[in-house]
Amino acid sequence: MLHTSLKSLPVDYGYSKKFFLFIVNKAKRLLVPYVFVAIIWVIPISCVLFSYTSKDIILKYVLCTSPSQLWFLWMLFDVFCFVWIISNWLKNDFIAILVSCISWLIGYVCGARLPNIFCIWTAFNYLPFFILGMKLREKSTCFLYKLPSILFLFMQLLLFVVYQMTLANSAILCRLINLIALYSAHVFGALMSFFILQWLADKVDWMNNRLFMFFSKHSMTIYLFHQQVIYFTIIWLNGKLNPYLHAFVNFVIALTLSSIISVLLMKFKTTRILIGEKR
Repeated sequence: MLHTSLKSLPVDYGYSKKFFLFIVNKAKRLLVPYVFVAIIWVIPISCVLFSYTSKDIILKYVLCTSPSQLWFLWMLFDVFCFVWIISNWLKNDFIAILVSCISWLIGYVCGARLPNIFCIWTAFNYLPFFILGMKLREKSTCFLYKLPSILFLFMQLLLFVVYQMTLANSAILCRLINLIALYSAHVFGALMSFFILQWLADKVDWMNNRLFMFFSKHSMTIYLFHQQVIYFTIIWLNGKLNPYLHAFVNFVIALTLSSIISVLLMKFKTTRILIGEKR
């Protein structure tokens, strides 16, 4: 009914209508799962394990300043909103680069000094990588596609070394180099991941791999539920297993249990909607 009524709006409201429908869609896919998983899973378990007060719950989960693993949902929602608003500017490559640098700097500076309400500063930090992904998709003939994947790995390691070497030096120049190296390391890290995964995708028949397709389908839901499982395995096994074995057991148990939860939730229409999946 709402969608039908919006169709009757004057043409002048076309942009606002599209933006509204876009926001509603993203809210269904990202904010509804946030509320659902926070209420039935994250908040209850966190309160039991960490004795959170009402103030803690309001700050962390209502204002979303530090909502455990659910930060990703709010961050992504914020980024989608930002990109919609500035999408026309981003068509210009120079402006896209400028926006990316300024956005990351805003997130870096403000995130260290101001409350991260609704993960706003985290969104500014991640906006450059969303823009980078857009540009890579737009420019499939870009020279970056022709570079060997190992080069991105080398650049990532080099920038990491530079970052570590300048980390403890308080001189203004070193702090500036450190900041540039940190940002560049994130960018090349994203590029490295993308191109190495692209290379692997060309080598592996992943479309016919049932295990890969299962995790592709359930990955988001597994992510939403995995962290609290790890809390319990740490409590139960800490000090009882070799640390390396402990890490492996944590991974296997968290992956298995969160996969089971995902499969169960995907079986029913109502729960599919509540975790942001299409009907």
